[in-house]
Amino acid sequence: MADVAETIAVSSRRIGRHAWVESRLFETLGRWSGLVPDGRSRALFARQSQHHAWHAGLWKDLLPALPHLPDSELIVPDEHDAEVVASLDALDGDDATAASARSTTARLAAVYGLVLPHLTTTYAVHLEHTTEVTDAPTRRVLRLVLADLADDQAAGDALIADLETADRA
Repeated sequence: MADVAETIAVSSRRIGRHAWVESRLFETLGRWSGLVPDGRSRALFARQSQHHAWHAGLWKDLLPALPHLPDSELIVPDEHDAEVVASLDALDGDDATAASARSTTARLAAVYGLVLPHLTTTYAVHLEHTTEVTDAPTRRVLRLVLADLADDQAAGDALIADLETADRA
């Protein structure tokens, strides 16, 4: 926990980035839930897509209503999320590289090997930059989202392990 609170602008930009990433994951996993052939993967993506929609809403609700900080300037990706954005773009794009990467295995690997671990680290760092006095609502959302991510990561890892076992058999 930080000794000094972040400015409202810094905190708002950080929260806006979270809202953007969670919205992107909602859209992406929701789309994948209708594309992947494996039924368990479809169900997992659909369920977790809804988690990300809820997270995005929680983050958006924390944004301040200040005229000099419009939501359109806050809910944007950031250089900290470049690897996540590039990974999702590669799996969603129309080019030849994306076509070869669209397998269920590649999508599962991207989400549970890169995206969720990145978000977990990002949210843990954010929690370290908050104070109980000024950031209690943000801290509550961070704890809720971190718990969801841990559960989602465990479910994804279990599915990957099951699919790998089935492939070996």
